[in-house]
Amino acid sequence: MVLHQPTAKVLVVEDEMMLRMCAVDIVEDAGFMPVEAVNADDALAILESRSDIDLLFTDIQMPGTMDGLKLAHAVHARWPSIKIMLVSGQVTPTDTERPVNSRFYGKPLEVKKMIAELQEMLGEGILRIIPADISKLLATIPSAKTSHHAGPAVSKSHTSNELLTAENDSLRLLLEQAGIDAQVLLAQAGIDARERETADKLQKLILEELHHRIKNTLATVSAIASQSLRTATSLEHGQHAIKGRLIALGRAHDLPFAGAMGQRRPG
Repeated sequence: MVLHQPTAKVLVVEDEMMLRMCAVDIVEDAGFMPVEAVNADDALAILESRSDIDLLFTDIQMPGTMDGLKLAHAVHARWPSIKIMLVSGQVTPTDTERPVNSRFYGKPLEVKKMIAELQEMLGEGILRIIPADISKLLATIPSAKTSHHAGPAVSKSHTSNELLTAENDSLRLLLEQAGIDAQVLLAQAGIDARERETADKLQKLILEELHHRIKNTLATVSAIASQSLRTATSLEHGQHAIKGRLIALGRAHDLPFAGAMGQRRPG
């Protein structure tokens, strides 16, 4: 029999987008629901607004008012029931530096190991299969084919057929529910996959554009230096020419940004 088990919520705190996405994948593969935060302040705001977080999964090295280790101590002091998992690729806190009963893992993270550790800390995943005696279940289900006027003498074969029919109906309903559950999970996974794919494409586009602009800027600077030195009558004259042209280049780069900001201003 398939029973719904409340899905544990894991608060993933990581300022690097790609690392945060990897941590989210680990949490989902373990069968739990991730809640994302980019820093300690964001994480505390989430914890203050909801009461269903079961585990804090945080990187130690983070910018902001506090790092992941201080966040872990703050969470342990205020929400002692929340389990804590710390990760880092740069520091290794001692047992005395970490909150009581917290766990630490060094980066790069081993996916299979992290999934196993999460399941050990939080239990099983989204669905749990519980074997049940179908005859006991059927005993509580009135058969639609049983006549209210039937006497005590009912044939053994007729009773067996009724039980078999009821059992088949129950199994069919369970299979239908399992199919609905699977469709919901696949739909959720599809949405998450599309969001991650969109984020990856956007990041790739931004990096390509940044790379292109840096190359253009370097080429422009090289041309400025070459032209200024070629036409300079002295070293001092060449230095002043290069400096003036670089300042002009910087102002030219500021113009589109200033114009865009001006368009956003109200009134």
